[in-house]
Amino acid sequence: MCLAQAPRPSRKRKPSNPHEEMTVNALAKATADAVPAAPTGAPTSEGRPVFAGVWELAQLEGDFEQWLVDMQQPYYLRVAAKVLRYGMGRVVVRCKQAGDSFDFAKTLTDPRHFRDAVVHFNVGDSGIDFVDDIGAVKAKQSRWDGDALVFDAIAVDTKLGVQLRMYFDDQGYFVEEMVSCTGRSIKYKFTLRK
Repeated sequence: MCLAQAPRPSRKRKPSNPHEEMTVNALAKATADAVPAAPTGAPTSEGRPVFAGVWELAQLEGDFEQWLVDMQQPYYLRVAAKVLRYGMGRVVVRCKQAGDSFDFAKTLTDPRHFRDAVVHFNVGDSGIDFVDDIGAVKAKQSRWDGDALVFDAIAVDTKLGVQLRMYFDDQGYFVEEMVSCTGRSIKYKFTLRK
């Protein structure tokens, strides 16, 4: 049976750490119930965008296959990512924001991840560890670059540099742009869940 025909595993599992499961559930509930201080996308009093909300992947932009090659991802993962349409219909980002303090929970493309990847940070923090579809990532620095939230990071498995940029584009999409160690860019474009 090929990967495309494999039944999708259940996302339910017994938590290995009850506090961990409570954190994911608490973040999901808090994000769903949260009313941002300013409307999502509107600037805060500091002039920064508000990313708070639940965001569903709506569009992809860029050469994802070549980007994964640049980041030295194994062939089997590149094939699986393509079969899974690089997360279309699956990837969801939940964000809770208070000024420059963020809580993100992300449903990843990889179905082997049975729970959302969760990270808390304040802009300016360094040494932020998180998981994305390329595996474990360590952000050396988080910062604002104009209206973009930027992470200068290293993919832990390959030791290759990667930059993650989050911003709103001219069409109103919440964009997660990833720039590979070679400078190749891919974009995940999200719309606010209604």
